[in-house]
Amino acid sequence: MKKIKGIIAMFFLFCLLSGCGSNGSDDALKVALQTTAQGVPAYIAEQEGYIDSEEIETVSVVYATGVAQLEALGADGWDVACIGAPPAMTANIAYDAKIIAMVLNESSTELFVRSDSEIVSSGNTVEGIMGSAESWKGKDIILPLNTTSHYIILSSLAKLGVKASDVNLINMDVGQAYTAFKSGQGDVVTLWDPNSFTAEEEGWVSVMYGPETGIVCPCMLVASQKAIEEKPEAIKAWLRAYFNVVESEEFNTEKMASETFEFFNANNVDITEKEAVLFAERKEFFGIEEAYEMFYGDLNGRTPAEEYMYNIADFFYEIGSYTKADYEKVTNGGLFYTDFIKELYENNAE
Repeated sequence: MKKIKGIIAMFFLFCLLSGCGSNGSDDALKVALQTTAQGVPAYIAEQEGYIDSEEIETVSVVYATGVAQLEALGADGWDVACIGAPPAMTANIAYDAKIIAMVLNESSTELFVRSDSEIVSSGNTVEGIMGSAESWKGKDIILPLNTTSHYIILSSLAKLGVKASDVNLINMDVGQAYTAFKSGQGDVVTLWDPNSFTAEEEGWVSVMYGPETGIVCPCMLVASQKAIEEKPEAIKAWLRAYFNVVESEEFNTEKMASETFEFFNANNVDITEKEAVLFAERKEFFGIEEAYEMFYGDLNGRTPAEEYMYNIADFFYEIGSYTKADYEKVTNGGLFYTDFIKELYENNAE
C-alpha cells in the first residue's frame, strides 16, 4: 500500500532541480494531485491495491493549487495530473500537455456576502445569481484569478449585465480569502467546498452557487507530452485503475466521504466527517462510457469536451488572459489526447 505525501510545491521543485532523492524507480508514473474531488479516486487507487493490480508503480505528490502543479510540470515533475479546466489549458499552452479524460463537472464555487450587502437587499435573482447590475457594480470580489471560479463567477455576472470592468477583482487563494473576508476585506468572497461549509456560521449569505447557474466547468486528467510518448502503457493502466475505482459498487457517497476525510486531513485541509459527507454528496463522477462520450459524442456540432473547453477558452481570451496565439493553440484540436479512453472503452465493450 502506497502513501501519498503532501509537500510544499516549492520544496518539491528544489528537490527536482537539486537532485535530492525521491521514492520510486525511474520508471514509476509520477502523479500530481490536489485535495480536490478528482484526486480522490486516484488516492483510493493507490491506497487500496487498484494500482498494484495493474502491475505499475506510481509516485504521487499533493499540490496546494493548480498553479503549483504547473510549476512542477515545467520542471518535469509529473507525468499525469488530476486538475481543473483552466490550469489544464495553461499546461497545454505552456508545455503541450494533453487532456486524457474528463471525470466530473466541478462547479461548486460559491459566492458569499455579508448580510447587510445591497446585493442581498436588492431582492433580485437571475439564473442562480442574486442581485442586480447596480448592486454588483464597484464591488471588491476576492477570488483566485485564472481558475474555474474566475470563469464561473464572471460568466454568472454576465447574466446580470455585469462585466469584469464593472467590479474589482482581488486575486487570492480560497483559504486566504476566507480569512481576509472575515477580517473585513472585500465585499464578496469566493469559496468552494469544504471552505464554504462554515460560511453561514459566520453570518454570510450565499449569493451564487455554481451548479445552480447551469455553467459547466469539467475537471480532468492530464498527461505530459513526454509521458504520452514514453509511458503510454503505464498511463493507460493508471487510467484503467482510476475508472475501476469510479465504477466500483463500493464507490458510493459513504466511501467517497470517508476517503475524502482521510485524504484531505492527511494533506493539511481540515474537514470534519459531516463536511466530508456534504462534499461527497455534491460529486457525480463520469464512468468510462460517459468519459468516452465527452470525447466522441456530439454537442452543437462539437464534441462535449470541445464545447465545454472552448467556451472556457473564449472567456479567457475575451478578458485578455490568453493571447491570440494561446487561444488558437488551445482551440485547434491539439488540447486532447483521446486514444487511451477510446481503447479502454472498446475493451470494456467487448
